[in-house]
Amino acid sequence: MYMNARTMSPEANTWAEEALMKAIRLEPTNAFLYWRLGNVYEFQEKFDRAEGSYKKALVLKPNYVAVYTSMGDMYEKQGNIDAAIVAYQSALDQAVDQTNILYHLGRLFFNRANEEDIVIAEQAWLIVVEKKPDHSNALYSLGLLYENKKEFGTAIEYYQKVGELHPDNTDVKIKIQQLLGR
Repeated sequence: MYMNARTMSPEANTWAEEALMKAIRLEPTNAFLYWRLGNVYEFQEKFDRAEGSYKKALVLKPNYVAVYTSMGDMYEKQGNIDAAIVAYQSALDQAVDQTNILYHLGRLFFNRANEEDIVIAEQAWLIVVEKKPDHSNALYSLGLLYENKKEFGTAIEYYQKVGELHPDNTDVKIKIQQLLGR
């Protein structure tokens, strides 16, 4: 409850921290509690404490996908894309449904943009849309990737797929119009 209220009431995050600390004293082997405590610290931008809580959760439950993705998100917020990629790759190794993790990995590689990263991002997003053809974020990302590669026809195809899934998306309509009118 406190976690949900913290955007409206700053003291709610402190209450969440206190409640989680009490719960951990009662149940010190509960990985979920350490993960949520990491979320609390991350919200406070106490990144060292967040990382410590996440790592404790992983000691207790090494296959905890949500912890790896939280760590990846935290590292990305800090501008450490390399560490974010490692965290998401660890999540990928543990995940049953890999599509959203692959999407985020693709996004991280695309944003890091080292020499081979764009190829890796493309491969990740193509796998996502093969498994989930209606994954609009991956479709849009592929459109952006091909637009950057100046493969405008392919970019338009992906943007049109997003437009079919979300007919009210004016941003996609504008992108298609701009590419058609170039």
